Amino acid sequence: IDIIILSIQPLPMVDWEIILAEYNANGDDVIYPTYLFSDFLLLFMFFRFYIIVRNLFNHSQYSDPYAKIHCERYGFTANTRFVFKCYLLKYPGQTVLACLFSSIIILAYMLRIAERPTARETGIMKFDPFFNNVYFAIMTITTVGYGDFTPTSSIGKVIAIFTSFC
Repeated sequence: IDIIILSIQPLPMVDWEIILAEYNANGDDVIYPTYLFSDFLLLFMFFRFYIIVRNLFNHSQYSDPYAKIHCERYGFTANTRFVFKCYLLKYPGQTVLACLFSSIIILAYMLRIAERPTARETGIMKFDPFFNNVYFAIMTITTVGYGDFTPTSSIGKVIAIFTSFC
């Protein structure tokens, strides 16, 4: 899995155009935003954060041989979930805030990548400022959802659905 995740990279000088049919913000007209292949590769490259988090957990003080011996003594394994629970127990505020802020920044950037071609096609640049994407991610994660910003592209809607589960 690591090789597959790390092999996804935008290719230099190769940018294929992908045209998708989308409805506009009102839902009454079909638009054809042009995505670049590198946009999709960049969206998939965010899975690399999984490798960073896994390596942080695998090389922590709670996954060393001494911790594994204690875990085996009490009948469970020192895996990633155990390390995460240890961090939640020892540093609850820092762990939750680190997860929250990293999720907000990553999901906001992914939403911006997904919404830019549609915004260029319609001329409505509501997701162009990065702060608006951060605001949308915070409102979606906290389930406030004022409705002042809504994604118009199908890819943006999928990212918004994923954001609501975070």
